[in-house]
Amino acid sequence: MKKSRIVFLALGLVFLGLALHQVGFAPFVEAVDTVRWGFLPIICMNILWYFTDAVGLYFVTRGHTEEKPPRLGTVLRAQVCGEALNNVTPFMNLGGEPMKGMLLKEWISGRSAVGTIIVDNTLKYVGTILFVGTGLALSFFFLDLPAEVRWSLVAALAVFAAIVGFFAVSQTHGVLTRGLTFIAKLPIRIRDLEGKLERARAVDGDMSRFYREKRREFFGALVMHLASRFLAALDAYLVLWFLGVDVGALTALFILSISILINLAFAFIPLAMGASEGGHFFLFKVLGLSPGTGVVFALIGRIRGFVWIGIGLLLLTLSPARESDP
Repeated sequence: MKKSRIVFLALGLVFLGLALHQVGFAPFVEAVDTVRWGFLPIICMNILWYFTDAVGLYFVTRGHTEEKPPRLGTVLRAQVCGEALNNVTPFMNLGGEPMKGMLLKEWISGRSAVGTIIVDNTLKYVGTILFVGTGLALSFFFLDLPAEVRWSLVAALAVFAAIVGFFAVSQTHGVLTRGLTFIAKLPIRIRDLEGKLERARAVDGDMSRFYREKRREFFGALVMHLASRFLAALDAYLVLWFLGVDVGALTALFILSISILINLAFAFIPLAMGASEGGHFFLFKVLGLSPGTGVVFALIGRIRGFVWIGIGLLLLTLSPARESDP
């Protein structure tokens, strides 16, 4: 474990301790007693997210190979395993996304796997921006929020959208080749530079062709990733209902939108430990709901996350070294 990861995790634990100090353990114990067997459907809701995201990844994979793509079940397994690793590593996606490519390497080449994962994550973030933007836009009409809070959220989304938009457009203009060429000009020795440049050009070509020629796969992946976020909003409504919180579907959608922004802002902390709980404390307070319920809401999501991390790591352990797809 790198020192930076230890520092960030320790920082997150401090945030978590402060959040729990504010609300105490009593609300969480009461929530467990209230939800009881409701934890089962709450935990199982994740499979719907994973399935829709897996279908999105399947569309992108199909657009990067001229041969028979992997079965949807294989892509779903790669999705679950990859997300398990993503959730336990800081700077999200550094661990799980390469693993997805490795689990799909039997059906797509290493070069195509790189392009597939980059494009899939880009479309996933574009879907996230559309979803969060929808939540914020609706909040202008249906929620009474302080102006400074509302416009701060809009500014945060605008910055995130600009970064993702720049990266998406750059994928049609040789982003990997340009990046590697720039790095080569620095006083850094790069082994087999020409070979790496050749592979970068090939991946850039694959990504550019996907955006230009694979329109059906492009929109299919984008729609599925967007659908995954709306399913997550339905899940947030379900969790709040089990907690006995009387909110409408639009409020649940807004809560999830801000939850996503919180997780993105604190992506450098493994599992957004503590930051998520603290962020939900203030979010629920702004909405006129019990801040303690916000912390409990975040903790329920964390418990479920641990369950799915365990499932993903178990699937990864049981994965055969090689597998043929009939």
